[in-house]
Amino acid sequence: MRASSRMTALAALFAARAAFAADAPVSLGARVRGAVSDTRITAATKLRLFRDSRTPALDIGVETHGGVVTLSGTVTSLDAKMAAGEDAKKVSGVGSVLNQLEVVGEGSAEEIIVRGTGERPLEGG
Repeated sequence: MRASSRMTALAALFAARAAFAADAPVSLGARVRGAVSDTRITAATKLRLFRDSRTPALDIGVETHGGVVTLSGTVTSLDAKMAAGEDAKKVSGVGSVLNQLEVVGEGSAEEIIVRGTGERPLEGG
């Protein structure tokens, strides 16, 4: 067999193996590594939010799946929303950020959403 034929056969073998590997299920070890990585990203994002005086870290939920960070909750200004998104993007390992923070007016009881419930405050409270 000539050298070029061997190289072609070898390339075809590697291509077939790569195609098969793409269809193979993800190993438990890979899933655990991914979960650990996502947990690290979430923790690092929360820490960055706590360090930023522009963001109300306790009001911001952070979830990470496959390197995609989702920010949820309420903030009182567009500046706080944008700052939270910027902070999340700076964390190592973040692929993208879904900034789902809701901006609500400061001080208006009608506009404040009770944290985590989505319900409006009780009348007179």
